[in-house]
Amino acid sequence: NGDPLISSIQDFITGAYLLTNKDTFLTCYQFCLNSCSFLCDDDQNTILHTPIPAILKPNVLWTGKQVISCMIKPNPISIAKINIRTKGKSYTQDEELCHNDSCN
Repeated sequence: NGDPLISSIQDFITGAYLLTNKDTFLTCYQFCLNSCSFLCDDDQNTILHTPIPAILKPNVLWTGKQVISCMIKPNPISIAKINIRTKGKSYTQDEELCHNDSCN
């Protein structure tokens, strides 16, 4: 009937799990394709620094975890582009100085 088998959130989680699985290795083409697919709009002029491959012999291969690392910080001078803000059970509405914050 055309309905999705799983929701989009589950797709993202499943994709991230499969990409970061310890047995996932990518060729240079696959690594670059995945790394560049995360870039959009203003990021298109960002210089990507390809990390040293995880495996050098018999074939040069990168891991999925290296793709995620490249997505978070594409080069040494860029800022990390991941942030999460969420409410906890003991949230006090004061985002900056919550006395229940675990970062004391």
